[in-house]
Amino acid sequence: MKNYFIGKRGELTTTQIILLVVLIVSFAVLIYFYTQLQLGGTSEKQICHNSIVLKNKAGGLGGAIDCKTTYMCISGGGECASSRQKISVNAEDNSEIFKQMAVLMSDCWWMFGEGSIDYSNWDTFDKNHCAICSKIKFDLSIQERYPEGVDFEQFYNYLGLENLLGKEEKYLTYLYGVDSVDNLSEMYKTGKINFSQEYSIITGINTEERSIPVLVKTLDEVHEQSLCGVFDITKN
Repeated sequence: MKNYFIGKRGELTTTQIILLVVLIVSFAVLIYFYTQLQLGGTSEKQICHNSIVLKNKAGGLGGAIDCKTTYMCISGGGECASSRQKISVNAEDNSEIFKQMAVLMSDCWWMFGEGSIDYSNWDTFDKNHCAICSKIKFDLSIQERYPEGVDFEQFYNYLGLENLLGKEEKYLTYLYGVDSVDNLSEMYKTGKINFSQEYSIITGINTEERSIPVLVKTLDEVHEQSLCGVFDITKN
């Protein structure tokens, strides 16, 4: 059978190479849209992850990244704004609060490829490009229960003790590649979680085109510490 992609000398011509690239990219895009259309119940997390994988597989030629910021409210029994997804916890047990934050962090890390997928296609990298996976507020009952806040070090100690849901790996190891809080940068452990403030769960790619580990910061802290140059990966 004649092979239409091979020239007389057994070599691909420039036109044939371009045709192959177009066919491959078109096929990848079709698979992406087929997945989205057929799986109507696909979660926003899965849609985001799929778009990141596609961007990587297509070498930056695939469709746009389809990741959205989720707006969460961790509630100890009080009211949450109707625009936010409510997560109910027992405010008397701060480990329940920590657990929900840990789940949101691990979701964020998974959606963006766990540090092993290059989804960048920016021409220049003079700024850190960041994604806001979630914005978290805490209801009044939690604010009143912890008026002085909780040390971030206590939170990261929790991550070092608890396993991911359904797995044997600790959150700390999964998110940061360390097995002890002692090996974690002071940037993460310093300060307190002030439950009256809104926190953002952030990841991204830095100027060396390496993944930025998941951060839990207020946006003011992010700007003050120059952790992100631009938030252009997720949609509001």
